[in-house]
Amino acid sequence: MSTVCILPVKSFINAKTRLSNILSRHERVELAKAMLMDVLCAIVEAKEVNEVVIVTPGRDVEKVALEFNKVTVINDLGLGQIEAVRKAMEYVGKNFRVSKLILAVGDTPLITKEDVSFILSQVYSERCIAMVPSIDGGTNLMVQSPPGVIDLMYGPGSFRKHLSKALGSGVKTSIYLSEGAVIDVDDSRDLVELMHMCSSIPRGVGINTCRLVKGLVKS
Repeated sequence: MSTVCILPVKSFINAKTRLSNILSRHERVELAKAMLMDVLCAIVEAKEVNEVVIVTPGRDVEKVALEFNKVTVINDLGLGQIEAVRKAMEYVGKNFRVSKLILAVGDTPLITKEDVSFILSQVYSERCIAMVPSIDGGTNLMVQSPPGVIDLMYGPGSFRKHLSKALGSGVKTSIYLSEGAVIDVDDSRDLVELMHMCSSIPRGVGINTCRLVKGLVKS
């Protein structure tokens, strides 16, 4: 049985449009790329993870993702996160015998391999999930056993919706918080918070993103 991560990723060109008031398109592309690289480093380096399946409409994403071990890329039509994840889950169901399914996002650059390993350790039986909320009420990471034990919801308030669904369905639920794992970067406030975090986090965490952010500040 395998532990597989599904990671839906927009094309870099279309990523982080809510930052267009403070970053140029080139800067947004580079930020999205750096964050994905840091997320992949954390997930791939977690020894418990056997495979990462990225689902994306972007050839630019594929080019970066395939530099990592344990990563498979499948293409979608860019119809939204839910449709992308459904396609990836179908692919995973056909190609792997999965005991634990990780559902991640590509804009949590300060997550660590220790975060990934710990949240996986909290899913220890059938009909069980573990979640990391974002600071704005979304869901940054979820582990499910078995895959599909609860339906997925994205967008504002998704963490509360997932929690309500799990508890209402009798699914064992764990919640995990860490300083880095709850940070996702969607708007200017998140970027400011990331800048502050980059000055205090341990060396090597979010290395690509923090290097880029420090360069943006200097410029």
